[in-house]
Amino acid sequence: MAKLLNAGQGFANEGEEIAAKALETLPNHWTVICNKYLPFHGKLTREIDFIVIGDGVVLNIDVKSWTGRIHGSNQFWVRA
Repeated sequence: MAKLLNAGQGFANEGEEIAAKALETLPNHWTVICNKYLPFHGKLTREIDFIVIGDGVVLNIDVKSWTGRIHGSNQFWVRA
């Protein structure tokens, strides 16, 4: 099982909890950092749901728990 490190106050929603359980099944030498806040333009911050560090790879995962029809482009998502 991958090592999960929670950098925040817990998960924002059930979708993030489900994703964390799935990511925990990655190989045991992988690390998953949950809910990391990064500084952005001075006093602002941006939250990253998951940072996954594994064999030659670093992934940034943003979880959405939306239902219904969703479409978009490489710039934005739209819910019907």
